[in-house]
Amino acid sequence: MLGVNTTRPYRHTDGEVSMRQIRRVAARLKAADEAQLRVVLTHQPVAVTRAQDEKNLLRGRERAVQRWACAGANLILGGRALAYFVARVVYVPLYAAGVPFLRSLVWLASVVGIVQMLVPII
Repeated sequence: MLGVNTTRPYRHTDGEVSMRQIRRVAARLKAADEAQLRVVLTHQPVAVTRAQDEKNLLRGRERAVQRWACAGANLILGGRALAYFVARVVYVPLYAAGVPFLRSLVWLASVVGIVQMLVPII
C-alpha cells in the first residue's frame, strides 16, 4: 500500500497530486514484486458516479491514474472507499492480537465507511 498526501493547506477539500508524487509512486509500483497487491491510497477520489461529487475529484488524477496503472497499480482508492479499506486492514491484526476495545472502534470506523459509500446510491 502506498499512501499519497493529496491534501494541501490552501486546498483541503480539493486535493491535488503533483508530478513529483506521481513519479515517486510510479517508481515504487514498478519496484514492487509481481506477487504483491499494489494499492495506492489518496485522500480524494479519482472517479465518482454522481455529477454533484465531481467537485471533490483529485486534481491531476488523469495523469496519476494513467501513470500508476502503467506502473502496475492493482487498485487506487480515495474518498469514502479509503476509510472502509484502511479500517478493515487495521482491524485484522487488532482482531488477531485480541485487542477488544480498539478493534471495536476500528470496526465501527469501517461500518461508517460503508455507510458513506452507500448513502449516495440509495
